[in-house]
Amino acid sequence: MSIPEVHLIGGTRSEAVKLAPLAAAMRAAGQLTPVLVAGGQHPQLVGHALAVFDLVPDITLLMEASPVTGMVRQLDALWARRTPSAVIVSGDSTAGLAGALAASWRRIPVVHLEAGLRSSDLDGQFPGEANRRLVAQLTALHLAPTPAAAMDLLDEHIANGDMLISANSMADATITVAGRRLPYESTESAPRNRPVVTVHRDESLDQILAAVRQVIDRCAGPTAQAPAEEFVRTEDLVDFYAASWISGDRHGTRFLLAPEAEIEWNLDLAVDDEELVETLNRIALFADAVTVVSKVCNDGGAVLVYDCAAPFGTTRMAEFLAVTGGKITGVRQLYDVVALDRYFPGLVDEGR
Repeated sequence: MSIPEVHLIGGTRSEAVKLAPLAAAMRAAGQLTPVLVAGGQHPQLVGHALAVFDLVPDITLLMEASPVTGMVRQLDALWARRTPSAVIVSGDSTAGLAGALAASWRRIPVVHLEAGLRSSDLDGQFPGEANRRLVAQLTALHLAPTPAAAMDLLDEHIANGDMLISANSMADATITVAGRRLPYESTESAPRNRPVVTVHRDESLDQILAAVRQVIDRCAGPTAQAPAEEFVRTEDLVDFYAASWISGDRHGTRFLLAPEAEIEWNLDLAVDDEELVETLNRIALFADAVTVVSKVCNDGGAVLVYDCAAPFGTTRMAEFLAVTGGKITGVRQLYDVVALDRYFPGLVDEGR
């Protein structure tokens, strides 16, 4: 007798982290066969996140210009020839919505991990809030992380028997990584009492960091001091900035920018950080792929050159970044205006 397959759909790094403990538990139990499916706009980032847990995607879908419709089409073709017993989607991403839609059309039961979280604001977290509500209508089993999330589902007339309070698998993922033995050269060099903070969105990040600092000061006593040197190298910060905006992570991109960052497009057009983040996000959404083709770093900043591929051509963009105190304090962008208008018509104008 064959073991039933369950397909776990991951479209973002955070989804991959939350799905990894489920896949590991299924394999350990031996009663279900987990099949990890990487899709969405940047499936390669799902693979990178899974690698931390010694996992790899079993199936990788092609990246398409339209993440939702393209993923629905590919999943439908996959499940026409290889039908799973159930499909697990996570959170509020468009990949999760695409997976739920394709599964429901194939009459495959949908399991929603991290179900029931609500902001009651369709605009504030668009499209995340809408995606969660839509997936809930297609779900057979709702895995609510908290009793409050389960109550929200009950308020939406979801049957009590169709939900389970499962806690948040992000905690399992954190425990898995934190429990590993790391190759420190000596016990003196190993960090101790390091706090772990997970943040989904950055709207309240300043308050969260202030609260964490208070906890550290209270636990460590009056002798606690901040480290003398910066906690991150310039090259690491620059790499994370590029990976954030390329993957469409607006909140991660915005967090790395200093509040008073000086930003210019093509040397003569000054913009604010919100305009920059929104335009970078539009490039990430519209491009078939964005690739860093050149990078030069020093302590004070970096120069990055990107190739932005569209269906009918590629345009090149350069960024000059100034870095001070662990934040990006200056951004200068140069791009080929003719190529940008040709391959991404109206992008910059609409992004303002």
